[in-house]
Amino acid sequence: AVPQAGQVRFIRADGQGQAELEDAPVAPVAERLEDGFMVLLRKAGGEPPRYDKDVPAESRGAAAGGDDTVIMVKDLSRKFGDFTAVANTTFSVRRGEVFGLLGPNGAGKTTTFRMLCGLLPPTRGTLRVAGLDMRTAPGSARRRIGYVAQKFALYGNLSVGDNLRFFAGAYGLQREDAKKRIDEVVDAFGLRSSFDAPAQQLPGGYRQRLSMAAALLHRPEILFLDEPTSGADPLARRDFWYRITMLARRGTTVVVTTHFMEEAEYCDRIVIQDAGAVLAIGTPREVREQAGGAADMERAFIAIVEQARRAHAKEAAS
Repeated sequence: AVPQAGQVRFIRADGQGQAELEDAPVAPVAERLEDGFMVLLRKAGGEPPRYDKDVPAESRGAAAGGDDTVIMVKDLSRKFGDFTAVANTTFSVRRGEVFGLLGPNGAGKTTTFRMLCGLLPPTRGTLRVAGLDMRTAPGSARRRIGYVAQKFALYGNLSVGDNLRFFAGAYGLQREDAKKRIDEVVDAFGLRSSFDAPAQQLPGGYRQRLSMAAALLHRPEILFLDEPTSGADPLARRDFWYRITMLARRGTTVVVTTHFMEEAEYCDRIVIQDAGAVLAIGTPREVREQAGGAADMERAFIAIVEQARRAHAKEAAS
């Protein structure tokens, strides 16, 4: 089962889950390639992640109606010489929220992301993360955030355990706390059987698990994920989003970039950027409505970006 345009798309065997669906409107939809992949995988013994019902929904800050702002961006700009990568961007992110950054290549997502993480100073504007001004205290803010890069950025020649021990020390965890946290993240991300294997020998999905485990060792308030499911198969993507959602439900704020438009449906709110400017911001439903009631996020994304580019071309021509 996956979210799709404010509804849930699911596959079931005949009669499966009938009692749970008695009061819900259900309509058949055309099959797609990914549906066949998941059916065949299930027949071969693959098991999709299951939702953890023990996590109370009210613990999720933003979704529960909280307004505790942990990231505040106002009139943020970044220039590289005469080129403006990000122009007058303004938005905020609340505690426990899953916030998505979407946009075509060259839209300014990565530049915005790097400024949020304290890896790149803004040219002008205000940027506060975890209550700290990123202009004056980027080091202090970085100790309260976790970061997972798009490409595997850990030490491939070190084992899973050695990588985790290294990053536990880098985050300043004391010996006993470090050992406890390593045990916790290894079990949480299913890395026990690979603990002594070199990281470079892990499958892609497991390398991403290791990256996420390392980023969470110091219990960060905010987790930044740069295209975390790029190159992952459908099952690995769903497993990853399951884990992201569980983190958010426990109060961790998650900021994620993605090129998979259907993944935007997992976010509480999204922002669409192009040419360094914010074109749309809101819940997935609000963004689809802004695009004229688009049937799905991919159509909404295309409509919003094309409309902005036509307006820009018309303005430039005049």
